[in-house]
Amino acid sequence: MDNFIATILVLHDNINETASALKKSKKSLARNSVSEKQYLAYYVYRIWIKYRKLISNVNTPSEFNKVLAYLEIPSKYYDMDVVYPLVNKMTSNENQLDYVILNIMNQMNKVAKLYSNPNAKEPEQDAKAPEQDAKAPEPDAKAAEPDAKDPEPDAKAPEPAAKSPVPSTKAQIPDTTPKSAEYDQLVSYLEGKNTENIIQDIIQLKLLVPNLARPAQKFDIWGTYMPYLKDLEALIRAEAEEQVLAEQELEDLPPELLAMLAADEQIPQQQSAGTGQTKP
Repeated sequence: MDNFIATILVLHDNINETASALKKSKKSLARNSVSEKQYLAYYVYRIWIKYRKLISNVNTPSEFNKVLAYLEIPSKYYDMDVVYPLVNKMTSNENQLDYVILNIMNQMNKVAKLYSNPNAKEPEQDAKAPEQDAKAPEPDAKAAEPDAKDPEPDAKAPEPAAKSPVPSTKAQIPDTTPKSAEYDQLVSYLEGKNTENIIQDIIQLKLLVPNLARPAQKFDIWGTYMPYLKDLEALIRAEAEEQVLAEQELEDLPPELLAMLAADEQIPQQQSAGTGQTKP
């Protein structure tokens, strides 16, 4: 696992160095470093989330969830044992990508230190060893009692001391290396991940997931035009109500007035249909 962590950190440093060199030369219009970090972060995220139970047991829940937060994964998925899809959702914030990559490597490094250290609990055993040493001479004091009564047992007196020698701390310290089948699977998986294999894996990710990044500018059509649509709908409704009221007012007029209005409407129609002269 140490080689895998070192390789990821070297690739991350190479991306930064290449981006810095292109920035100084001013020959690159696109910031390819962001795209490279997105796929590197996605690559380590898939491994990290696959062994989330192992890694979350070693690290605190807040440390684990903070990585999910920087990936902008909804909080309702934090406690779910699922791999949240990041296609078209990966952040383009370079600082967040740096945090994700470095913190995942840091958490995996903590796991490696815990499960690969054979002396993880050795200080606790050393602290108990002096108590055993202090109790060991007790049989010698009891064996000395028969000396005053009968000198014959002197030859047999040392026997208890021979049967209870001073315990050796090294002999009593068992193998305290923590055991985990999931950790063994992770180590077995990462053994073949050298620099060449990791680069090939990332290239395959680019082919399989070409649209990883979230669109930089996403125009919200409904959010922008909905207020105008609501105003237009209110205007159309008001005009319809006014027309209904006007028709009702016409129906309430006396028949003589309605006839006069109808005659006034026919006069302009006759003028436009004739030669411009009104009929008597």
